[in-house]
Amino acid sequence: MVKSKSKSSDDKFNTEYTSKEEYYKNRKVECCPQCGSKTFNKHGFYNHIQRYKCSECDKTFSNSTSSLWSYSKKDIKAWTRFLKFTLEKKSLRLSAKELKISLTTAFYWRHKILNSLTLQVKKEVLGGVVHAGRVHCKESFKGCRDIKSKEIKESKWNMWDLRNPRKSIWVFSAISDNGCMFATSVKPHIKMKFFKEKIFSRVDKKSYIVPYNQDGYSATIAKEYNGKRFMEVEKDPRMIYLRRNIREFIAVFRGVATKYLQRYLELYVLVNTNGGQSYLKLMNENFLKENNFIRTYIIRDSQGYLSEA
Repeated sequence: MVKSKSKSSDDKFNTEYTSKEEYYKNRKVECCPQCGSKTFNKHGFYNHIQRYKCSECDKTFSNSTSSLWSYSKKDIKAWTRFLKFTLEKKSLRLSAKELKISLTTAFYWRHKILNSLTLQVKKEVLGGVVHAGRVHCKESFKGCRDIKSKEIKESKWNMWDLRNPRKSIWVFSAISDNGCMFATSVKPHIKMKFFKEKIFSRVDKKSYIVPYNQDGYSATIAKEYNGKRFMEVEKDPRMIYLRRNIREFIAVFRGVATKYLQRYLELYVLVNTNGGQSYLKLMNENFLKENNFIRTYIIRDSQGYLSEA
């Protein structure tokens, strides 16, 4: 195995795999991906990758099954470089040109990685002083070819223009003084009970909430959590300029379709909380361990925001 040195001080994350065989040697299989049984036996090799056979359903699988790049014919180097391009917010066209893949392939690769980020979101509890706020944008149908509404189809407004006749999408975000952060897109005018259970459930009830942007939801939660406490807290610029920051982040990708918005928000959180994280560390720490595979039709059918219905 060839090792390349990076700027990270932790040597165990400095390993860049040169083949899928080397990559999958370190991947542990805990159960059958078909039935979930933990009883299985080794069943030979395929292309130097260990295979297994389930004792319950007799299905065969391998170390590569349900991994991020299952069924991909490209080598590990191409995927590693593409992950690096994604974290650097490079365009799909540039990535496709550098890796000599089609634009469509680059599109699905990006969303496989973004989906993995969504699945791998660590559910840390936000504690201490928590800065919370809400911004809103308009629906975006970028890339959609079957828009039924003539008014929406002929609309030339961008997703951040308040005069846009399309429906609004709310984005709630919160960041704590211990570095944890989340950003969640939701359908407008949700009930407070839904807000508490689905969005603010990751915030410790002993936290001190600092509401931003005159958001009624965050202000209501702040009254409930803070009680009679009062603290002088320095405002966090990431929340003061939340709308501008998200807008500039989305602008790098020349707009994002609403159904993919939540995946890009996870990348936004990663950049704002672990901006210096090595792409090799991300691959070893996140993508190596879990089952991150997603089929293309699921990518296309995404909703992109939470709703009560």
